[in-house]
Formats: sequence, C-alpha cells, structure tokens
Amino acid sequence: MLVGGISAPAMGAAGVGEGAVLAGVLSEPVLEDPGHVGGDTGTAVRMIVAAGGLSITVPDSVQLAAGTPGGGAKGTVTGATVTDRRGGVDGWNVTYSIGPFTHTEDETIRLTKVQVIPRGGGRTGGTGTFVLASSSSGTSGPIASMTDVYGSNSATWNVDLNVWIPDTALAGEYTTTFVQSVTTAG
Repeated sequence: MLVGGISAPAMGAAGVGEGAVLAGVLSEPVLEDPGHVGGDTGTAVRMIVAAGGLSITVPDSVQLAAGTPGGGAKGTVTGATVTDRRGGVDGWNVTYSIGPFTHTEDETIRLTKVQVIPRGGGRTGGTGTFVLASSSSGTSGPIASMTDVYGSNSATWNVDLNVWIPDTALAGEYTTTFVQSVTTAG
C-alpha cells in the first residue's frame, strides 16, 4: 500500500504495530487540524468620536484697586480659560464687553476711558496657534484667538483693566460686569 508515495505494510489483521512510525512526505499538505471546523474570522469595530463643546470659564469677581475722582482704578482678571472639545479644525475667538459702573444709589459712571490689556498665559493643551490681542480702549474688543486648530485644545490668559474715574464721580462702591465670550472663528 502506498501512503503519500511511500510504501507501507498493508493494514490487515496484522496491521501496523503499536509504536510503528511511518515517515515520508505527503503529496497534499494538511492545512488545518482535522478537528477544527471553519477558519478564523474578524469582527469589524466602529468607534464614533462625538463632538464636544466650546466653553469659556472666568473668575466670579475681581476687585479693582481703589481710585479717586480724576484718577483711575486698576486690577487683573486672572485665569480665563477656553476649552475646545469639538474635535474639529475650526478656530475660535474671544471678545470682551464691559458696561458702565453703577453705584447702589443709582449713580452711574459711564466708561469714557477704559484700557483692556490681555497678557500672560498661552495654549495649555491640544494643537493650535494661540494669539493674544493687543491692548484695546473701549467698551468692547478682542481678547484672544486660536487658529491652526486640529482636534481639541485649550488656552488660558489674564486681562489687566485700567478704568478712568471722572472728576464728577461720587465716593462709594461701583460694580459692572466684564464679559468674555468665545465664538467659532470664521
């Protein structure tokens, strides 16, 4: 009898005895374990990266140094932060607005001279080019921008405020809101 082109004893009643070894080359290769049915298969795995948000956080309050009529009051708004988790390529811009200072006695100081100076800080995460605006004089203007964005990013900065107090201002505590807003660039 031929097994893979090699002569082997016939397997009759005498058969091949225990411990006998047949050696040779089989004419067709055996690719699978005879007990293994089928082949290996894979599972397609999908993942969705959901777009997050674009947000800004600022301190709750800041106290300007006291000033006198005809002088000025100064202070710093520290730690404003933009966090961009949109996962895209659109940049963002931050602008400010500031209204008149009001007194508890309904006295108002209209802002005829205010200087807003963005400074310090920088990009704190992700990719992008962070740029602080130059100082501005007025009740609204730019603070910062992020360009060349790819994916998520974040940045932080401070803003110095210099407010001129008119000669006609009455003594007392005055308040206003300094708003910093972030919007998608473009």
